[in-house]
Amino acid sequence: MVKTKILYVVPNLKRCGPINILYNLAKYIDKDNYEIYIVSLSPQVENTREDEFKNLGCKLYNLNLSKIKSIFCARRKVYEIAKENNVDIIHSHGLRPDIINSKIKNYKTISTLHNYPYDDYKMAYGKFIGYIASRYHVKILKNIDKVCACSKSIKDMMDNKGINIDYVKNGVDDKVFTPTNENEKYYLRKKLNLPISDRIFIVIGEFNIRKNLSLIIDCFKNRNNRDEKVVFIGNGKTYEQSVKQSKENPNIIFKGRVENVDEYLKASDYYISSSLAEGLPNSVLEAMSTGIPCILSNIPPHEEILNDKNQLFNPKDMKELSKTIDYVVSKDYQCLKKECILTIENTLSASKMVVNYEAKYESLLKI
Repeated sequence: MVKTKILYVVPNLKRCGPINILYNLAKYIDKDNYEIYIVSLSPQVENTREDEFKNLGCKLYNLNLSKIKSIFCARRKVYEIAKENNVDIIHSHGLRPDIINSKIKNYKTISTLHNYPYDDYKMAYGKFIGYIASRYHVKILKNIDKVCACSKSIKDMMDNKGINIDYVKNGVDDKVFTPTNENEKYYLRKKLNLPISDRIFIVIGEFNIRKNLSLIIDCFKNRNNRDEKVVFIGNGKTYEQSVKQSKENPNIIFKGRVENVDEYLKASDYYISSSLAEGLPNSVLEAMSTGIPCILSNIPPHEEILNDKNQLFNPKDMKELSKTIDYVVSKDYQCLKKECILTIENTLSASKMVVNYEAKYESLLKI
């Protein structure tokens, strides 16, 4: 049987949302029908998943170009790699990969849009540069054969801008992020040096303006409940600022970047996200797959995930977050846990995501 060869283009293989999605795609795609090649534009960083992709049998290429050089010099190199391996489809993830993919001729092209550019780039680069970057990204997407948003809500927001695209919902590896039980939770809390009997809320992600973590910190400083702890996992630009903001409050714990995210999830009781913008956040899906009820800001991608809208709050209202926490902890925990797991199994698993991407690849080849 002749296999379909897919060349993925990414900035690098840093452990983050889009690369975790790519990893699940490479892990669960039908190996009898597909071969995977991956081009990284820039040098690998400390928390790379490069070895993990190699272990899946992916053929990797690293161009080791700076951000600026990759925009101007990578197209020819990517084209040569595609030609050398006789690939059928080039699939890009991210702004720089999309720029390159939009300029490549004679190949079927597809992009995954992992964010809503009009919001995300303003928070990342400032209003002026963010506006220019978002307009440019949307413009180049029109030169790619198929564009799939990572959530229906992102597709709908793009539709409202007059840009018609498709979507494939992100999916979590529910064979890695599995439901926990009380015995396992007790053991993990001892191992991770977390309070055994307290109610633990967990927050996972990069420390930046978009994640809006100061709201959660202020909320727990004001709640000041000795039996509650909030644990932050991650690092980033606003990390030191967040630590200072907590003023060494004993209810607020910072663990930095960790490799064993699944263990911290299984040791926790509830997940919180106060994000101002998202695509379809992996950390939320991972929490739900572990059976952890979520308390989320009322942005469209979060609304797409949760069945109970009462678990949503205004990300600019600390008091509303506190009220939402009180509401969620008053609910039957086992019922909430079951709802989380069923949501993942029914619509948001990695295996379902991969089947949907395979269908997109097949339809693209017929164009």
